[in-house]
Amino acid sequence: MSSGAALKKYPRRCFTYGYGNIPIYMACAAVGAGLHVVTLSLERESILPETATLVTFTVPDGIHLRTHVYERIGGGTDRRAIVLGAVTAVAGTLRSIAGAPLVARVCVVGLMPVAAVVTLEVGYGLCTSVD
Repeated sequence: MSSGAALKKYPRRCFTYGYGNIPIYMACAAVGAGLHVVTLSLERESILPETATLVTFTVPDGIHLRTHVYERIGGGTDRRAIVLGAVTAVAGTLRSIAGAPLVARVCVVGLMPVAAVVTLEVGYGLCTSVD
């Protein structure tokens, strides 16, 4: 595991790393709950409007993005990744104004963490292992 080598090199960060992952796990669970609300809406079993349904998925996805970016670069902030994630979220929300189907909006918003993580991996060279 690549984090094991990094934590062996910097043992003082173990506590922060261990408990710092809790928001990521909570955000993952919330993203799953948001996807469940989207599914209920697609099956016509939800009384929420489509914009509110999209928000139940977008907000946890953004929290997941922020905590992942914070953890991957050691407690800092990468504006490129955050801006790219925000642009993706706004694009998905603006598609609702254009009348796009809910599935298309969820797919665009779902790319938010993917685009930002790729930016981080390429920009910081995190694709390589820690020696």
